[in-house]
Amino acid sequence: MNTFARAFAALAIVMLPSAGAAFVPPGMQLPPSGDCKQIAAARGATGFWLARFSGSYDDLFDHRWPVEVSACFETEYPCRRWINQVQTIASHPGAMSCRKVFSKQ
Repeated sequence: MNTFARAFAALAIVMLPSAGAAFVPPGMQLPPSGDCKQIAAARGATGFWLARFSGSYDDLFDHRWPVEVSACFETEYPCRRWINQVQTIASHPGAMSCRKVFSKQ
C-alpha cells in the first residue's frame, strides 16, 4: 500500500466515528439540524437522537459524489424527518438510521 493510501485510510478511520462529521458535496444543501454538543449537554441522562446518512449525490455534470453526514435532535420525530429530507436530496440513498444515544457524564 502506498503512502497516500495509508494516510487516506488513517484519516478516514479517525474521522468516521465522530458525530457531526460530514462530507457534503459542493452544491448540496442539507436541511437544518441541531448542534450535537449543545443538545448532548442539555439533554444529559435523558439522551438525544442521532441521525446518520450515507449515500451519493449526482451533480449537474453527472459526477457522483459520496455523502456522509450525521446530525443530532432532541426527539425522534425531527430525526426521522431530517433523514427523509436528506433522502430526497441525495440521488442515491444508502445506509441511514435514527437512534437514541445517551451521553457519558
